[in-house]
Amino acid sequence: IRIYRVIKIIEKVAEVSRPIIPIAATTQAQLMELADMDLQDATKTVQYGFFRGTKEDRALSFEAYLLSKYKGYNIVEAYALLKVARVLNAEKAENEKTGKIYVVDGSKTESGDPYVGRTEQESPEKRGKNGKNDGRDRKDAEVVDTYDPNKAGEGAYKEQKTMDKFGGKERLDNKINAAGPKKMEKLENTYGSKDGGTQP
Repeated sequence: IRIYRVIKIIEKVAEVSRPIIPIAATTQAQLMELADMDLQDATKTVQYGFFRGTKEDRALSFEAYLLSKYKGYNIVEAYALLKVARVLNAEKAENEKTGKIYVVDGSKTESGDPYVGRTEQESPEKRGKNGKNDGRDRKDAEVVDTYDPNKAGEGAYKEQKTMDKFGGKERLDNKINAAGPKKMEKLENTYGSKDGGTQP
């Protein structure tokens, strides 16, 4: 199953391009040495860290070994393609990331007022776990809008518009505005037709 998955990864990358990534001579030597081992020795070499590199690099080297051993791939080329796939996957995940505008109910804040926030985490609850304890329980926070983190200012614009619909920070648990009046005036020209948010 692992070999099948790795082959699909390489085929997908190869369809886009046949990239030539410079692999250090020492790494190439280690890979060639690995290619000559039987499965048991190769597993031990990678598992116990005899193969130099990070844990992720060792995992890639073993996948390249499997392709070399059982599917006839050149181990160095397979390793290079797998590294490209790792970069492409990271870039794809970054590009597909979606920001979220959320509202914490007043019953879940220390002040008793609702809180409007934004996060690029999977959920507002994750934002709460990774942040400091600020007295806001984000576990049941409602996601009311989304934004593209790659678009400068869109998150702040949508967060501020949602705050305004609640009557501004004076009626919220928020201590500061997401965007001041001058900044909002500029952002309005860019994102005004895409206004999101929620009614309190």
